[in-house]
Amino acid sequence: MLSRAMAALQDRPVLFKYTLDEYGTARRTAVVRCFIDALTRGGPGGTPRPIELHSHDPVRYVGDMLAWLHQAIASEKELLHSLLRLSSSSDQQIEKEILSHITEGTGGAGHCSEPGAMLLFSLANILKFYGTTIGSLIDEDATVTVTILDMNALALKMFFNSLNCHASTLLEKIELPPPDLSPTESLKETMSLLKDVLASHDASVIPLDARQADYSRIISCLIDPLHSDVFTLSASSLNASGHGWLYMINCIHQIQRHVSGLRFYR
Repeated sequence: MLSRAMAALQDRPVLFKYTLDEYGTARRTAVVRCFIDALTRGGPGGTPRPIELHSHDPVRYVGDMLAWLHQAIASEKELLHSLLRLSSSSDQQIEKEILSHITEGTGGAGHCSEPGAMLLFSLANILKFYGTTIGSLIDEDATVTVTILDMNALALKMFFNSLNCHASTLLEKIELPPPDLSPTESLKETMSLLKDVLASHDASVIPLDARQADYSRIISCLIDPLHSDVFTLSASSLNASGHGWLYMINCIHQIQRHVSGLRFYR
């Protein structure tokens, strides 16, 4: 009946648009209310559990919120399509504009502290995936889409700032090579961080090709300072004994051993 009524209103464009605006406002209120309930109360009978219970785990917390939004937007799109299925003036642009209005209330600004590099990288991957996925369902300029992509950019910026700070710390205090010419502890810690970050692509939902540029930048942030300054300065203390090149070979081997098993490297 509603779809037939909307089809009949097409002959009166002003009323047709007014009805769609009112529909969008009503659904926006309903979606915001359901979103708040999902955050604080959970589903019927407490299943699923409130999303807020996972606020101590930022990756799970953000992922659950975005998954709920994605499901809600898909449901709203199906409902709207059913409402306008008999309307000849129905098109994707109209639907996206209405969906954009419906989801405006869920696109509030997020707050971010200064977590570790691994956490920031995981958050950036999740935000990028859902920003792209949700953007394909609604208008790319929708508030919720813009908010998610802005948070993705912020997470990536903070992530690379964290890597740069790590590299700066290494340059401020150059470790002397140990007696056995093995890599220093700072190099081992850096390689462990690099391996954890790059290996996280296995759990990421973003296609590998879309992350190649990020990988190159990550490696540059961590490896270039080591190669150009740390290795050179550390090895210079061994030049008199002729062991400088041996130490650098050991360091390069350490790097190669950590990254050679990763999928992006092969």
